[in-house]
Amino acid sequence: MKKTIKYFMLVLGSAITALGLDVFLIPFKMSVGGVSGLGTLFYFMLNIPVSVTVLILNAVMFVFAFKNLEKGDLLNSMLSAFLLSVFLQVFENVWNIGNDRVINALFGGALMGAGIGIVAANGAATGGTDLLALMINKKFPHISVGNAILFADLAVIFASAVVFADFSLVLYCVLALFVSVKVTDYIVDGMDYSKSVFIISDKHSKISKNILNFMHRGVTGIPSTGMYSGRGGVMLMCVVKPREVAKLKNIVKSADKNAFIIISDVAQTLGEGFREKF
Repeated sequence: MKKTIKYFMLVLGSAITALGLDVFLIPFKMSVGGVSGLGTLFYFMLNIPVSVTVLILNAVMFVFAFKNLEKGDLLNSMLSAFLLSVFLQVFENVWNIGNDRVINALFGGALMGAGIGIVAANGAATGGTDLLALMINKKFPHISVGNAILFADLAVIFASAVVFADFSLVLYCVLALFVSVKVTDYIVDGMDYSKSVFIISDKHSKISKNILNFMHRGVTGIPSTGMYSGRGGVMLMCVVKPREVAKLKNIVKSADKNAFIIISDVAQTLGEGFREKF
């Protein structure tokens, strides 16, 4: 069942990516870099279908990726790249939303980012620079998939501006790319969005016990000292889902109305109770 869902998500992600390109970006010569950006250039210069260019260049990319990706990820990425080429052909000249470049850049970038994010979140890539980004992310986890794509794509964007002799295109392409990167990062990392909560209270024992019993969340006690009063104590640290914050605050409030609470955003949480795969 899990494999079926995974393959469905790969098909969905590839279709959404192609839709964003064919409907919103390619008709207006907007290149967001990478293989699809080169495909856009060749389409307007040589009348070669974008789907053909994407298929050929992705095949070359997979030769380089053969030794850098696990077999499962590689096969899934090859499937996604092939599906992207198919959907690019299917959605070609399907319809035109309008001539507003800003609107097309925003929606095209959002759809493309969503599609790439869905595919990347399932351990694959649609080929091109997002395949390269996936390899970079595996070797350097601190570099997000979205940012790796951003740096790899900027060169293609400026090349498009030179070829089409329209440097205003850079502005629209960068806008589309920015939106795409943010949406990609949200899909890949934002699904693990959590809240870290620090609680300073004299009733730390009661609060931690209630969190463990009623929320089934782990709590860590950190020895602390109030620098103004010089008093020692225990500061509690707990990571919860956003929807659990209200319940946590009620637990703290019921035990100590004078408790000091610090709540901050956590981009990703790995471990028991959250995403367990490192």
